[in-house]
Amino acid sequence: MRRGFRIAAAHGLILIGISQMIGCFFIPASRQKIAGTNKPRPDTHFKRATTQPLKIKEATLEDFLLLTRQPIDWQSTSGQFVVVEFQVDRGTVVWPLCLVSYETGSEPRYLVMGLDDTRHITSWKTYRDLRQAADRLGVEFVRYQAPPLEK
Repeated sequence: MRRGFRIAAAHGLILIGISQMIGCFFIPASRQKIAGTNKPRPDTHFKRATTQPLKIKEATLEDFLLLTRQPIDWQSTSGQFVVVEFQVDRGTVVWPLCLVSYETGSEPRYLVMGLDDTRHITSWKTYRDLRQAADRLGVEFVRYQAPPLEK
């Protein structure tokens, strides 16, 4: 028992010494939740591990909106693609000497979904940069305008 305590104390002192020399250390975030909330990322609903996965070519855009409650931010000029923008946490910086930690902020992600004529989702991909998505897909994105309601 004594030997285990000595080894743990030695490792603890080494970690404290390294952190004191560095001053601070960064703990990266998992990027699995929307920044500032406990809600899952919108793109996780297309993965098989979720309890209510959305199936490509079966789920409509309205199904996605009801499930995620995320607004649509961008659309392609042709109306073939829609984009949901969301934020993910970067991580936390810890300053052990001052007993302080703070969030390093968040960074944007763009979930691009392809639609067919009946507004069924045909494809999806998450990008870090909307311009990169536009270049890769060969489209131009503009702010989303909801279609008029039918009477």
